[in-house]
Amino acid sequence: MKQIIFILIFSMLLFSTLRAEFEDFPAGARAIGMGNAFTAVSNDATGLNFNPAGLIHLKNLQLVTMHEKLYNISELKRDYVAIAQPLIEKLDAVVGVSWHRFGTSSLYKETTLTVGIGRRLSERISIGVGLNNYDQTIVNSPNAHGFGLDVGLMFMPTNKIRLGMVVKNVNNPEVSEELKQISKVGIALIPNEKILFSLDATKATGEDIAWHIGQEYWMSENFVIRGGFENDPMSFTAGLGVRAFNWQMDYAFHSHEVMNLTHSVSMSFDFSTIPIRIPGFKWYDKESYRKKKSKKKKNKVEEIIEIEESGNDEEVRIVGGDTFYTADLKKEIHKIKDKGGKLTGPININKSDIKELSKIPGIGKRLANNILIYRYLNGDIKSEQEILKVPKITKNVWKKAKEYIRFE
Repeated sequence: MKQIIFILIFSMLLFSTLRAEFEDFPAGARAIGMGNAFTAVSNDATGLNFNPAGLIHLKNLQLVTMHEKLYNISELKRDYVAIAQPLIEKLDAVVGVSWHRFGTSSLYKETTLTVGIGRRLSERISIGVGLNNYDQTIVNSPNAHGFGLDVGLMFMPTNKIRLGMVVKNVNNPEVSEELKQISKVGIALIPNEKILFSLDATKATGEDIAWHIGQEYWMSENFVIRGGFENDPMSFTAGLGVRAFNWQMDYAFHSHEVMNLTHSVSMSFDFSTIPIRIPGFKWYDKESYRKKKSKKKKNKVEEIIEIEESGNDEEVRIVGGDTFYTADLKKEIHKIKDKGGKLTGPININKSDIKELSKIPGIGKRLANNILIYRYLNGDIKSEQEILKVPKITKNVWKKAKEYIRFE
């Protein structure tokens, strides 16, 4: 009797707008809480199943797991595991593997195994590819198999804007039926390190465009809230997350027009402090790699800045300081070999280059670099109070330098 009830329920889901065979499943409670508007985000291990081009934002080995019961029906449970790791140094790439199962082991089961890679082509552009192995099991029916190819692209015109695009099932694979090709485009806005807004448009073959809207807000270093909306089928989503050390737990729910709420729980672990050793193969973490590169260049030209990559943005660390800013300063920062000469009078701090700024008593080339970074991020420096906000410029430094600085 239980089997009959389940088959009736699942048949309704398969042949209604509720669910299709091997649908574009949500991976992770974080994305679900954001209305699955994740194409231009995709900056954790679940990005493998949203947009593999986003994997390049990972700094370290990461593991993500998820469990949910679709519409709170025990027979329609979903389990998901993903793991991703930065690869060898010269490739500047991240590889990932995920496993997803939907349904029960005895009556109906869909299993998807995905392997993929994201690679940076330039500072602003990355690509990604995912290969999916689909396996379908239905009671009293032969098993069905198929392979699908996903291709993704991500473009970051600035550090506050990301654009993403992905095409899933490019090859129109067939399992027990031909799977729909799904195209997605998305934009993510990141005003600061605490908040993120995202918007996706999804178009499956033969269907109307579906819209997804999401937001994420870190209320503190350890607590985040999320909200989202989807229009096809209409669904409101919300969630929260708690971070402690290398662990993070995320919860989300999404509504449905006719079915019960679906509750999702994810656990993720970042292995940033755990060394990975595999004989014959060299793993690395990007931070160590970039410090290593900086040391190699030190004998040629002194490095003024170091660029590191994080989950959300590229970050610039001011050498000699511990302050992190989000910015692309490649065109703004200049390297110099010596200070050369002395100033004969005050200079305009908002118009001078790093060579002129470094001649100011008490400033030097490192603090001159900090001034350039602050100016780039915040605009002109207009007062004594504002210049004291520049990292490493203290009141004592200002006393030495103030006779040589004017603001206009």
